[in-house]
Amino acid sequence: IYLDGTSAGSALITGNMIKGAVYGIRVSNPSTNGPIVTYNVIDGSTYGIYIDDCGSTTIRYNTLYNSSSGTVGIRLDSSVGSGYVERNLLHNVGTGIVCNSASVTYTHNIYSGGGSSNSCSLSGTQIATKAALFCEGRDGMQVATQRIDSEAAPGNNGWNELVGAKDVECGWGSLARTTVVKANSPAVTVLADLTVGSGKTLTL
Repeated sequence: IYLDGTSAGSALITGNMIKGAVYGIRVSNPSTNGPIVTYNVIDGSTYGIYIDDCGSTTIRYNTLYNSSSGTVGIRLDSSVGSGYVERNLLHNVGTGIVCNSASVTYTHNIYSGGGSSNSCSLSGTQIATKAALFCEGRDGMQVATQRIDSEAAPGNNGWNELVGAKDVECGWGSLARTTVVKANSPAVTVLADLTVGSGKTLTL
């Protein structure tokens, strides 16, 4: 998705699944405010979300994953004014956030996998390194939904809130860690035997 020029101002870009593009979402040169980018799943892009030359931008609840070294989850150029980058899940991208803009507010993003979480010394409440686990499309599960024992899932991430575009949906195998399924979570499908190992607990 590429928006360029005045028509890009205040665009709402939401609910898309994008795979294998150089730019998953790129917005350039809006006349005033930038886009609102929410609930998108972007897989395998060189730049997942790339924003430049705008007065402000809002990037919330996106999942960017399964890329490789040399790729970037979210990039904001120095020409971006104020805005918010919040509750995004960045998995297996080379650099999670390249944040050249000093006036954007970063809150409760999660980085998972190798590489670097960010380029600008963000704190642990701005972007935290945690181990995400996904349902992997097994048995009809939605793309990018999380396993109950994902460290990025709402009950396990320390903030008790959704991070990324999709909530928990499944469980199977041996729990990777002590796990809490947050109250009012979606229905969870147990796809195979689920083992709670010694020293771990599962709270529903």
